[in-house]
Amino acid sequence: MAQISLRKEKINLSYDKNADVLYLSFGTPSNCDIYPITDSDLVRTKPDTNEIIGITIIGFSERYHISPPKRINKKLSSVINLLVDKFNHEYQY
Repeated sequence: MAQISLRKEKINLSYDKNADVLYLSFGTPSNCDIYPITDSDLVRTKPDTNEIIGITIIGFSERYHISPPKRINKKLSSVINLLVDKFNHEYQY
């Protein structure tokens, strides 16, 4: 089962206001596999370990009715956990 650490020092958070896309990266950028979780949510994993290293959320503020955060907060943490749970359900054996 994939897990991620939400420790602030390891998270890069970027928001594209024009496209309403939130990008989350956990740790150092590296090669990855990409898994669609929904039509608008992608999870990026390390190919060799399946560790989650990033999440892309398209239509973030429109879909989740959350202002784009500058850091991880309780609402964003809930969204991240929901997507990780979906990933685990769809792709983990």
